[in-house]
Amino acid sequence: MAIEKTLVENAATPAQPQRAHRIIPHLEKWNTVVTVGDSVNEGLWDSVDPELDLTKLENQQTHADAPVFGWADRLAAHLSRHRVEKGLKPVNYANLAVRGKLIRYIVETEIPQALELKPDLVIMDGGGNDILRPGTSLDQVVHFYEYGVRQIRATGADVLLLLPSQPGGSLLSLTRTKSADYCARLHSLANRLDCYIADLWDYQNFVDARLWSQDRIHPTPEGHERFAQIALLGLGLPADPAWADGSLRRRLPGELQPLPERVHENAEWFKSYVLPWVDRRLHGVSSGDNRLGKRLEPLPMPPSEPHPGSTILQGQVFGTAATPAQHADKK
Repeated sequence: MAIEKTLVENAATPAQPQRAHRIIPHLEKWNTVVTVGDSVNEGLWDSVDPELDLTKLENQQTHADAPVFGWADRLAAHLSRHRVEKGLKPVNYANLAVRGKLIRYIVETEIPQALELKPDLVIMDGGGNDILRPGTSLDQVVHFYEYGVRQIRATGADVLLLLPSQPGGSLLSLTRTKSADYCARLHSLANRLDCYIADLWDYQNFVDARLWSQDRIHPTPEGHERFAQIALLGLGLPADPAWADGSLRRRLPGELQPLPERVHENAEWFKSYVLPWVDRRLHGVSSGDNRLGKRLEPLPMPPSEPHPGSTILQGQVFGTAATPAQHADKK
């Protein structure tokens, strides 16, 4: 009982964990930062336009090509701020990630493109689209992933790997075992090849539906910001002050939803997302067909302002407000 009581108390007032080893940032080295990956690194559905809520299904369908920011772009803006505070120039940033792409495409196409840009830090995710497909061999996915990371590390560039979050909801939780296996393998890969990691799996509150768009795959703007803050910690840098009080781990306030409403939402999600996804697989079509990365050349990323923190924890109505860096990036 004493152990259970301690666990409950720790969950209510999370403390910053003590690292087993020091993670050393290399801000002076990270002049050029390049992102590769799929839709999560592309930034779906973190709208650049504060008036357009892309977390909603109807807006995703009617504004599929609307400009998006995303956690990797937010991280680059935060890195620019940290560098400027040290008297350095903002990072030069490119984002080559393309929605819908499998790990093989990322490794064989995006990484060679990234290396042509001479990056000092590569932000990488991938494999999520592979895992969703029945019969996918994790051995093969990790084989391609490792090959790609080795290519980057051979140039002397650092790598930040995005590890998957724990799946939430009754349906997506069916992928939990496969996702956990994949996460463990990426941990091992990062250790062997000396990579930085943004370990989303370690943050259990990502099972909360309010951090995810209606497609249940891509984060809300607050979710994207949480990714970016976790990535800062993964790079050995401090989270913004509003997130440094344990709120990244804090359990979000409860939100009761009647069973009939949950059943209806699951049915709508299945009809609006799962069935179209199956249809695309049957016809060999991808959401990333004929698309290129949104930011193909490294350009200076304007420094962000410190983020104000979680609107959910602050009891505010959650919106899609853009950061100052988003507005600057639009000009």
